[in-house]
Amino acid sequence: MILFAAAAAYLLRLTKSQAEPPAITVPPFEKINGDEKWARFAIALTDDIVTDVAGFRDFPVIA
Repeated sequence: MILFAAAAAYLLRLTKSQAEPPAITVPPFEKINGDEKWARFAIALTDDIVTDVAGFRDFPVIA
């Protein structure tokens, strides 16, 4: 309990300039069957999501 309170106090003391902006992680989609067209679809869908989210300057994207 004390450790939790100390961690909360530390995080509350951070100013906006010290805090890192939130980042968005986009894990790749996986195909669930052996059909190659679904594998290409999963790759394309992941690429589209990463591209769209990367357009926001406030959120760095980890892909």
